[in-house]
Amino acid sequence: MIQFREVRKERDIVRISDRSALKLEELLFLLTWGMLLTIHCIENTSLIYSGADWLPCIYMLRYVLYLVLLYKIILTSRYELRQLYFLAVLLLVSGASYLGCGDFTLGELSILCIASLQVDEKHLLHCFAAVKGIAFIMTILLWWMQVLPELYYWNGQNYYLTYGFCHRNVMGANVAFLCLAWFMIRYARLRIWDVLLWCLVAAFLYGIAFSRTTLLFIVLTAAGLYALQLTDPFITDPAELKQLLILLFLTMVLISLYCMAAYDSGNSVWRSIDAFFTTRIRSGNYVYETYGVSPFGRELPFVSSIQAQQTGAAKLILDNTYMRLLLYYGLIPFLLVCLGIPAIISGALYKKQLLLAVCILLVAVFGLSERYMLDAYYNFPLLIGFRYAFDRKPLNF
Repeated sequence: MIQFREVRKERDIVRISDRSALKLEELLFLLTWGMLLTIHCIENTSLIYSGADWLPCIYMLRYVLYLVLLYKIILTSRYELRQLYFLAVLLLVSGASYLGCGDFTLGELSILCIASLQVDEKHLLHCFAAVKGIAFIMTILLWWMQVLPELYYWNGQNYYLTYGFCHRNVMGANVAFLCLAWFMIRYARLRIWDVLLWCLVAAFLYGIAFSRTTLLFIVLTAAGLYALQLTDPFITDPAELKQLLILLFLTMVLISLYCMAAYDSGNSVWRSIDAFFTTRIRSGNYVYETYGVSPFGRELPFVSSIQAQQTGAAKLILDNTYMRLLLYYGLIPFLLVCLGIPAIISGALYKKQLLLAVCILLVAVFGLSERYMLDAYYNFPLLIGFRYAFDRKPLNF
């Protein structure tokens, strides 16, 4: 009996030490994640056009923080064998894409998704909302105090202030994802006032930034998630919605690819559609016909709206996520994402995480017009949902 009690005590001590280790790992990730988000928020400001001498230092700090996350992944990992295979493929593909196009966005996404696997979902969500919210307010205040350079954006008809941000759409994207975080945090307590408040925010933001994508995304998020909360009690098995949500995602992918390949500048209907998406389709078609598709991407001579305005060069952008993924990052990363997103949605629904699955789909809708679906510093639902990609044959329809 005494021996049994000693064994039980030893087991209890092991469990306590395991929990302490997990808390330390989570704290390490959240601190690193918060610092990376802060660096990203600095990059979102008009400072990036100021030529400040200290900016390269924060870029170096970011790579040091990536090494910290890799240290966490390697030395504190608790993965199954099939997970290790998948994670190795993910890192290799994102690395090959970096060598092809010189853009580390997919590498950032891969590292953060893997490092966040053992992090509490609520802590990750609250960390994102806190850092982004404070950074947004600080950006506006520093612009108002004339600390941040004043930047104007010309849309072909009028000049628009960016209020301290590097672009009006960047300001809109930050508000849009703060809206998404708000509705996820308050989901169980949502009221009609939440919807009205954010619709007013969207209308005000549209008036000063003229961002249709942000307006539509906020209204869709507010109305859609409020409607979901009202109907959630009547959905007994969220997994039944799997085919519908995955079909919607794949439809957006196919629509983007069709527009990219079939665009005809001589057709008035195509020109009208392209005008609504502010030349995104025409740009995608130009890159597709000029540079084609490669396995792991290639460098492209992008010229942003602000750069075109400052230098007089012709603008070249790829803001549609799916076009950008295929033409810039490469065919293999494109296929991996097109399989991975349905796997995450399916796994989330299997674990009855309907809200998360719908939020991932909402960001995918945003991807029709903006590239933030692949950005780990915006698409926090993907970081949260990544852990569900490994649950019980998620691609088995």
